[in-house]
Amino acid sequence: MSFINNWLRSDIQAINAYHVPPSENMVKLDAMESPFPLAEDLIGQYLAYLADADLNRYPNPNALELQQSLRELMNIPDAFGVLLGNGSDELIQLLALACEAGDTILSVEPSFVMYDMISKFTHLNYQGVDLTDEFEIDLPVMLSAIATHQPKLIFIAYPNNPTGNSFDRATIEKIITSTTAMVVLDEAYYAYADDSFLADIAKYPNLVLLRTISKLVLQACV
Repeated sequence: MSFINNWLRSDIQAINAYHVPPSENMVKLDAMESPFPLAEDLIGQYLAYLADADLNRYPNPNALELQQSLRELMNIPDAFGVLLGNGSDELIQLLALACEAGDTILSVEPSFVMYDMISKFTHLNYQGVDLTDEFEIDLPVMLSAIATHQPKLIFIAYPNNPTGNSFDRATIEKIITSTTAMVVLDEAYYAYADDSFLADIAKYPNLVLLRTISKLVLQACV
């Protein structure tokens, strides 16, 4: 047995890699990447900005200008806190690291695979609750799973990834009010949905929203 096999945690060895298929000469709609290069009239502005940037210094850790831009873009009230991350994966992991070893993460299935994978990375238990044949949340089954497993974190993609549908709002509200867990609504695709729980953060102290910027680029192009 190799040194790595002896050294690496067995549960990490058992995890399959997050597979990204080759996409040369393809429009990557699954990753929501823009099919268009940077516009020529913006290249000069971009290079000029880089020329004035202090690339030999760490950026401002609070990223105040970026936070303000995001608040304006997404209409985030000043009373709401904003935590920036290097992609949603980092923020999901930070939330998981705040839990005690052995706590449970609960989500629906199928959904974003990183909820399960990060629970393994951080020594947490993962519990998936199957959606119905119509890819909707079975509320009695979900509430039963919450009561049984007493999760510390509940992740729900809204709209769901990969099924693309938004779950019933009343169902989500019932889940939020039925648990002491932190309920994380992953609104990565909020720009393509007709509903959002942003305004509800003030109503529910155990509600957190995740959003991403990468999904907005393609929307601006189509």
